[in-house]
Amino acid sequence: MQERKLTGTPLGAMAITCAAADDITAWCILAIVVAIAKSAGIASALITIALAIVFVAGMLYLVRPWLKRRMSTLHGNKTKVALGFFVLLIAGYIAEVIGIHLLFGAFLAGVIMPAETNIKQVLQDKLEDVSVVILLPIFFAFTGLRTQIGLLNEGHLWGVFAVIMLVAVSGKFAGSAFTAKLMGQSWEESSPSAPS
Repeated sequence: MQERKLTGTPLGAMAITCAAADDITAWCILAIVVAIAKSAGIASALITIALAIVFVAGMLYLVRPWLKRRMSTLHGNKTKVALGFFVLLIAGYIAEVIGIHLLFGAFLAGVIMPAETNIKQVLQDKLEDVSVVILLPIFFAFTGLRTQIGLLNEGHLWGVFAVIMLVAVSGKFAGSAFTAKLMGQSWEESSPSAPS
């Protein structure tokens, strides 16, 4: 979207909104799956899920208004960036302690950053180059190094892999298309194969 300079257009805004709704849903599902996978039993999983719900509610209804008030009283971008990083790191740490992935906490911290101040743009300007050029490739390289394709050594495992990939990819497309349709777009414009 940025490379094609579509972020400021109605189509770009719609695409970003649909992708954000899709990503929020995916992160919430991932948080639940991680909570269940890391738990020792059903009671532990339910406690983790309950703590995750309390964490999300606290971030949205307590931290977000506080952050909005605090950002409006601060002067200078350095102080705002420091506060933004502090919230991001604490949210990630709390998410990890709860038993869901720290990326969920960091994602939620990004969601609650106040739109009224220019903090989102400042953080994006300061972090985008480092994130895209250095951190993103390292993340994918690290993920690739931990991937063990050799564990798919039986035919039925490849079948399970294919089903999971089909559900993941179709869920991503269907989630974005459904969100666009809810926002008033036609099915033709909502479909992933629509011309850009």
